[in-house]
Amino acid sequence: MVDNEEIIKALDKCAAEDNKIVNVYVKMNTGLNGYGIDPEEALDFIHKIYGSYSHVVVEGVYTHFQNPESDEEFTHKQIN
Repeated sequence: MVDNEEIIKALDKCAAEDNKIVNVYVKMNTGLNGYGIDPEEALDFIHKIYGSYSHVVVEGVYTHFQNPESDEEFTHKQIN
C-alpha cells in the first residue's frame, strides 16, 4: 500500500539496488481519514509514479469502506 511519495522513493531505491520491480496498490481516502490519497489527487499521484520511478508499478487502487452494512448512502458516496 502506498499513499505518499516518500514510500515510493524508498521502494524504488531498494528495488533498483536489487534490479527488481515492486508492484503496489494506491490507497485512496474516501472517508475514513486515516491513510490515503484524496481521490482528486490519485490520478496525478499515479502519473508521478510512472513518470519518476522506474522500479515501481501500480497494480491498482483501493479504499476502505467506513460502514457498508449500516450506512448505504455513505458507502455509495465512497464508491462514486
